[in-house]
Amino acid sequence: MSHNDTTLSSQQIFLSSTHASQDISETEKIFNLAAPISPPSGTRILLSCSDFEMPYSMYNINSNNDKLVFTNGVNVTLTHQNYNINELVSTLDSGLTGISVSYSVQTNKITFTSGSAIQINTTTSTLLFEIGWIATDTQNATSIVSPFVCNLAGIPNIYIRFKNLNILNIDSAGQIIGTLAKVPVNVNPLEYIFYTPKDDLFIRTDERQINLIHLDLQDENGRSLEINGQPYSLTISVHFQHQRIPRSIEELNFKLENTDDKKIKE
Repeated sequence: MSHNDTTLSSQQIFLSSTHASQDISETEKIFNLAAPISPPSGTRILLSCSDFEMPYSMYNINSNNDKLVFTNGVNVTLTHQNYNINELVSTLDSGLTGISVSYSVQTNKITFTSGSAIQINTTTSTLLFEIGWIATDTQNATSIVSPFVCNLAGIPNIYIRFKNLNILNIDSAGQIIGTLAKVPVNVNPLEYIFYTPKDDLFIRTDERQINLIHLDLQDENGRSLEINGQPYSLTISVHFQHQRIPRSIEELNFKLENTDDKKIKE
């Protein structure tokens, strides 16, 4: 269904990470548009992610979750790669001096055992969620067990976030974070992720002109993904809509609040 109620033609912007104008990182890219999106005054721009493709090249252990540190100074930094639970336990067991590591198939939890009391430093450790640990856990004993189950499934979603466009979608905290689309990761590692949204949903942006697109691929915590040199591509569909006159003071104030202007006094 078209959301375009103007005489302007809808457009599609085909973006490929390998053809970015500027590489900030392997996921954060800037695309300069030789032909800017510039509708006439009184016309709004509506955006949608029509499709997205990339290989599932992310490791379940990377620079965001590779360190396990104990308060007695014993620590290990994991090589960035994909681990199954047996490989992870074996690596931790050999890398943590004076601490033995075991795994229970029945509970899907890890146990750390030592000759003296040990405690995980949850402030400096980044390998927590994957081993079933949380930042508030303060177990201090000769044997400590992960309070929750291990999870090496990797990220469940990819967030396509714009750094230069006012996208009004919000996150769990109600904050505007520039997310145009959330892409489910529903394939196995080394397979291709293909995303086409089921709903024809277009998001209004208050930009009057778009001459560049600055985007990044992030996880739910706002961290850039590590895609190990692999490319990605997406299509952004652009529709245009007449800017309508607010029907009431309340509607006008709501609009002004969302554009950081002052309220109209009744």
